[in-house]
Parts: sequence; structure tokens; C-alpha cells
Amino acid sequence: SIGNYAFYKCSELTTVAFGEGSQLETIGTNTFQHDAKLASITLPETVESIGLSSFSGCTALTTIKIPNSLGTISSNLFNGCTALEKINIPTSVSKISSYAFKDCLSLKEIYIPLTVSTVEEDAFVGCDSLIVFAQNTKAPRNWEKGWDNSVNHIAMGSEGKLVDGEFTKESAKAVG
Repeated sequence: SIGNYAFYKCSELTTVAFGEGSQLETIGTNTFQHDAKLASITLPETVESIGLSSFSGCTALTTIKIPNSLGTISSNLFNGCTALEKINIPTSVSKISSYAFKDCLSLKEIYIPLTVSTVEEDAFVGCDSLIVFAQNTKAPRNWEKGWDNSVNHIAMGSEGKLVDGEFTKESAKAVG
């Protein structure tokens, strides 16, 4: 595991990659928070848990591949990642917590598979350019009121197939 605050405010950190065969399972709270030059990170498929605010304030972060072993997108995980443009939520995720993508000003597209049964209030607040593509035909009962605050457009019932455990634009087609 990587402990809480392990790389907090590392001003020169630009890229993080883990070696093949990495057995990393847990990334602690605030681990990479405010790493202003961190532009990309590739997480191993073994990561099951990422703590609160771990990438919050990483203003240069443009790409991250969420592993298909993660169960929850924690609160404030990508809060203030102003350069992040696109996120594919893998099928292992069942919950997107409050403020997970708060103020991701460049976030234009997010793809949510059927497996996401809970989206908390204000998960996407401040994402004024965001289009949500969701496989569900309507917001499930556990998607809290206000989950879509600030969302520009929602395409519920997007059809498609999964590609490598991800529901992506390449496989999505908005319905109606």
C-alpha cells in the first residue's frame, strides 16, 4: 500500500507508473493531493481502494486509467483536477461518492456502466461542460438527488458493449 500523504505536494512529480506485476492494493488518503505537475498516472489492476482526495488539486492531470478492481470512486478523489477531460468508469465500480469530480472544469465526457448503483449528491458539481453517458435508462434509486448538479447533458440508456471492462464512447450510442 501507499500511505496517507505519501506524495502530498510533490511539486516536481509529473508521471507515476507502476511496474508490471505490481501488487499494489491500497492508495491512502491525500496521497498525491496538490501535485500540481502530475499529468498522468497508470494504476495497476490490483488497486482496490483509493482514499479520499488522493488526486485532489492535481491541476495538470489529463489522463488516468481507473483499474477494473476499484469498487468506489471516493469523495473528492479528483476534486479540482482542472485539466482532466475524460473518465471511463470500469465495471468494478459500484459507487461514485460526493464531490468525486468537483470542479473538473475540463471534464467533457464520463461513461458510467450499469454496475454503478450509487452516485452521491454533487458528484459532478462544477463540471459545467460535462456530458454523462450512462447505460442505465434512468437514474437508479440510489443515485441521490442532485447527483447531476452542474452536468451539461445526460444521455441515459446509452447503448453499447464493454471494451476491456469499460463502457466507452467508442461503444456508446445515445438513445432518444
